[in-house]
Amino acid sequence: MVDMENELKDLREKNNDLVQKVQYWKMTAAQRENEKLELMKEINELRLKLSRLRSGGAAQARKLYAALQSASEEALSHLVQASSAVARTLELAKTDMQDRQELETALPRWSSLSNTPSSDKVNRVPPMLIGGRLMQPVVSLSRTLHSNYSRSDNISPNQQNRTASARAVPMHMLQGIHLYI
Repeated sequence: MVDMENELKDLREKNNDLVQKVQYWKMTAAQRENEKLELMKEINELRLKLSRLRSGGAAQARKLYAALQSASEEALSHLVQASSAVARTLELAKTDMQDRQELETALPRWSSLSNTPSSDKVNRVPPMLIGGRLMQPVVSLSRTLHSNYSRSDNISPNQQNRTASARAVPMHMLQGIHLYI
């Protein structure tokens, strides 16, 4: 009987060990089940957040698209207005240039007032250097009228210039005028 009691005692100890191990594994399984439930809960929350972000992102994207569309339409409107202002400015400049050309053609030219043929050589009078000093030449211009030619055919050109009233003009005022010689 002692053997049986020892065996029984060993079996009880083994049974207790097995019960403890089963309980340990039940506890571990329960913990794993709780962790699994927590992870499933977290997954569902993340899916809900993702769904909200997608719907919110789509709404945000629609708002952004509408704002971009409005801004681009406004920019195009400003470009059209600027283009039209530039066109008006160009038209005004063109009209002004045409008016100036008409005015220029209406005013007499020095070349048309003189009796010098247009085939003559055109020269400019440069400043002169005399004795180490720069001298600005002065040109005396006189106008001969066509009606005077018939009466003054016998007068030399030098006498004609003395008889006409002459006024000296400084060279800087004549920089754009060409002299025909």
